[in-house]
Amino acid sequence: MRMGEDLYRVSFEGNGYTDPSRAADFALLRAAKIAISNGASHFAIVDSASSLREGAFTTPQTSSTTGTVNTYGSTATYNAQTTTYGGQTFIVSKPTAQNLVLLVRDPDEFDGPVYKAGTVAQGIEERYGID
Repeated sequence: MRMGEDLYRVSFEGNGYTDPSRAADFALLRAAKIAISNGASHFAIVDSASSLREGAFTTPQTSSTTGTVNTYGSTATYNAQTTTYGGQTFIVSKPTAQNLVLLVRDPDEFDGPVYKAGTVAQGIEERYGID
């Protein structure tokens, strides 16, 4: 989201299978792509935040009963066994990474650390096998 001239808020929200470091990398990749698409060779992270959103879900519970009946004369006996499946609760953590990014068109005139957009994009794409 554009916040001002050359200033963007960039975020990435993962799912329950996403490692927090992957979410941070993908937010950084988005920042690099925004810089490149806007003609900036570099960018700076002005502010950053990360969080984990946790939720829980419980699998459905089912029961199955099987048994046998034995008869002997006028007497019958019943033997049964009930098995219950499911009902487990799982905790899911979904990471979010957010950066406030300033596009830097001339890194020599910027006082602070900067990322080279092309190098960042290439490195992250190679790490995760992105074409």
